[in-house]
Amino acid sequence: SSGINAETAAAEAEPKEDADDAENIAEQQRLKEEEQRNRIASEQEKERIAEEKRHEAARIAEEKRQIAAEKKLEKERIAAEKKRQKEEQQRLEEEKRTEAARIAEEQETARVAEEKRLEAARIAEEKRLEAARDAEEKRLEAARIAEEKRLETARIA
Repeated sequence: SSGINAETAAAEAEPKEDADDAENIAEQQRLKEEEQRNRIASEQEKERIAEEKRHEAARIAEEKRQIAAEKKLEKERIAAEKKRQKEEQQRLEEEKRTEAARIAEEQETARVAEEKRLEAARIAEEKRLEAARDAEEKRLEAARIAEEKRLETARIA
């Protein structure tokens, strides 16, 4: 009876072992699938992080490019302003030179006009003096002739 019981127990244990084996296989399969899902999830997470890093690097590069472009524009604006100021300074200096030349020309014209006026006044004074001398000479000559006639008339008488 004990042999039959052992056989029965063995026969009963076999499907239980088969069931345990099947359960172990199913558990191993489940663990493999979970490990596969975890590996895929981990790869996807790594890829997501890498993509975020690429986006962040691109954003930083774009910010740097914009800052560099703004600095370049500012340098160009400053250079243009300096150039404009220099041109304005040159224009003002040219205006001053032109004004100084105009004033010098006016002064020269006035000096020449004054010289001509003085020369004309000198000539007029010379002519007046000469006319006065001539008139005095004629008066003296007329007085001498009158005196001679008076003396001649007195001598005859």
